[in-house]
Amino acid sequence: MLSHSVSRCARKAPPRRMPTQSFVLTCLIAGVCVTTSMNNVVQAKTYYLDARFGKDKNAGTALSPWKTLQRAMINYSGPGS
Repeated sequence: MLSHSVSRCARKAPPRRMPTQSFVLTCLIAGVCVTTSMNNVVQAKTYYLDARFGKDKNAGTALSPWKTLQRAMINYSGPGS
């Protein structure tokens, strides 16, 4: 009987590749865009009116509402104000 010794070639794992410059640049730009958009969130202010008990000299808050819509329009300076 003949005995054969079979040598198996051990497969080496392919070397890890570093991310390409375009991939890194894309991730960097995406991160900047997300961060920038999160910083530009506009907070709206809420004003209160009470035609029955409010006064136009009040601050327009829930505890101190204005009486008329005209007073609210004087204070309004556009979207997000």
